Amino acid sequence: MEDQITRLREQPEQLRPPATAEELTELRTVLGVERLPRAVLLLYADHGGMEPAQTHLPMRLLSPAEAADAIRNWREFGVPFEDLELGVFWSDDNGNGAGLFPVGALRDRVFVLDHEEPSPEPRWTTVDSFYDALLDARDQELLWWGDMRTDYPRRPDGQYPPEDDDLADDFFAIHERDPSSPAGRRAGFRALSLSVPDVHDQRVLALLDSDDMWIQERAVEILGVWGNPDDGWGRPEVIEPLANMARHGSHNGQLAAMGALRKIDTPDARSVRLQLRHEFGSSYDPYLGTQD
Repeated sequence: MEDQITRLREQPEQLRPPATAEELTELRTVLGVERLPRAVLLLYADHGGMEPAQTHLPMRLLSPAEAADAIRNWREFGVPFEDLELGVFWSDDNGNGAGLFPVGALRDRVFVLDHEEPSPEPRWTTVDSFYDALLDARDQELLWWGDMRTDYPRRPDGQYPPEDDDLADDFFAIHERDPSSPAGRRAGFRALSLSVPDVHDQRVLALLDSDDMWIQERAVEILGVWGNPDDGWGRPEVIEPLANMARHGSHNGQLAAMGALRKIDTPDARSVRLQLRHEFGSSYDPYLGTQD
């Protein structure tokens, strides 16, 4: 984290004074953990948050008091997390936040809270990796957190905790036991995020038949990452199930499949998109990318 803090200070940012022990105690009490995560303590020892109107990052570190309020507010909002998992320490000041899991199987991984569609899955392996993405976005003058590169879904060039394969299996098992329960739905999203081809193929493909349109949509998006030759695994075998989902999936699954085929953009994927355009008509051009 020291390298990221040094890099943060290379550009002008309005940083608040370091957090006090009393502020951190209050934040820890609200979160309900014995100790705040080490990376968060390192950040707060350097600065106690960032001024909202002055940052050049897609998300800023909240002051301890702001973070405590954010944790309370997100809990009341009803996001799909256990209360103790909801360590929210960053915000885009536009209704969205980011945090890390302070406890549990996903401990120290970082998540994003989109107020329109909050998902309980991890996005970065560590706070260090999250800050690398934040600072890269600043260097590229990207203002929206959605444009930041993430670690999850997993990619072949990423560095991941060695337990991720087993964690994915555990989450799939929890989901399969009770897919419609809150814990089962959470586990489904987390399993998909941690999954990789050749290890979890059959379990991901099985979720294309999920009765939950959001789980189905996410399974389709994961196949899109697996099929993408530029920013994924380059697996051509996913094109057939994606084409099938574009024809027969739920509304969410259909549109996600069309978007996935558009991003894969290999000759085979383009051929399928043109065939789908013939079947569905020109009204689907924006989803298929077949306007020409």
